Amino acid sequence: MKSDTLKQLRLSYLKRAQELSFPDCNDENWKYTKLKNYLDIKEAVLQGSEAADNKEGLEVHGNGVSYRIYSMEEAAEKGFLKALPAEGEVLRYSPDALVRALFTRGLYVKVNGRDNSIGREAEPGSVLHITLKNLLKDKAEEYLFYWIIIEIEAGSELVLLEETENIHKCFGEIDIFAGENSKLHYVSIDDTESGGFHRKRRIITAAEGAEINTHTAAMGGGDFREELEFIANEPGVKAELNKAYIGEGNSNKDFVTLQLHKSREVYSNLLILGALGDTSSGNFTGTIYIERDAQKADAYQLSRTLLFSKDAHARAVPRLEILADDVKCTHGASLGGVDKEDLFYLMSRGISESDAKVMAAQGFFGKFIDSVPDTEAGQIIRDRFHKSLARICR
Repeated sequence: MKSDTLKQLRLSYLKRAQELSFPDCNDENWKYTKLKNYLDIKEAVLQGSEAADNKEGLEVHGNGVSYRIYSMEEAAEKGFLKALPAEGEVLRYSPDALVRALFTRGLYVKVNGRDNSIGREAEPGSVLHITLKNLLKDKAEEYLFYWIIIEIEAGSELVLLEETENIHKCFGEIDIFAGENSKLHYVSIDDTESGGFHRKRRIITAAEGAEINTHTAAMGGGDFREELEFIANEPGVKAELNKAYIGEGNSNKDFVTLQLHKSREVYSNLLILGALGDTSSGNFTGTIYIERDAQKADAYQLSRTLLFSKDAHARAVPRLEILADDVKCTHGASLGGVDKEDLFYLMSRGISESDAKVMAAQGFFGKFIDSVPDTEAGQIIRDRFHKSLARICR
């Protein structure tokens, strides 16, 4: 007989969803995403009351890495879910709790640094591949909710490749716990189809000495909102947080980030690159928060956007909240078109204007793509970006 531990947890989150406020445009973090256009809480709860866990479309594959997959029910029974950050720290709005209450795709994955299949330490390039594709098999489902938790044990090194595709109305949360002196290379490829909407929260919590390197690539003609919360609880954490996106058609790409330094000698660097065409829009709201005890903090954020249409719009809202006095923090933003001299140089060699724009944009994203740790993932991003750029530069 199954335990009701997870059921009780779901009910507690559903109660929190009813207590918390629904985000609106008066909130700076939600100024550019009108969530009410995509989500009706009452309809979602009604749908969720009849939903059952369904792993269809959610797959995990590992290469050269030791990991164990637990159902969320098993994780709840074993007490793993008690290790999550305090509710008040990460549950701020009703949809945050709703994901945890109504998810139908959920996994808890534990990763360590040994590949048991070969009996030795895993190679630095060990890859864990998570895919969420063709998720809405049941046409009766208006919304889809997923929750994935990944625990990386102390001293482990992992390349995590995560892909999402073919999303209609999708809401998800991915929690990652990086143990002491662990190394995480996280590559995320998000392709939202035209007419779709995907809200994704990523919460990365890092222990002492952990090294985090992320690459997020977002594309497609649908609307996409990503919230990244990087939380450094202990000293000596280093994080490189990289994002790149392309806006097509009338799509809206909205990125909200938090670099939270809670301890000493933490380094975090955020870079976000965007290219917008047609009537698309791209928005970035980024906060660096340095707590009082987080001395010797080193934090940066930079946003750069290329516009390929006079009807495209880009906005950047960087914010610094610093309570410590021994810190180095900067932010910057740039917005414009492709350099005219670069275009002239390429066109003088017989390249058409549209192809020249594509080549210049590929150079703009080149460093981002070249630094992706997994060559297969890098090629996927390169190919999809090329196709998207060809469409917006036509």
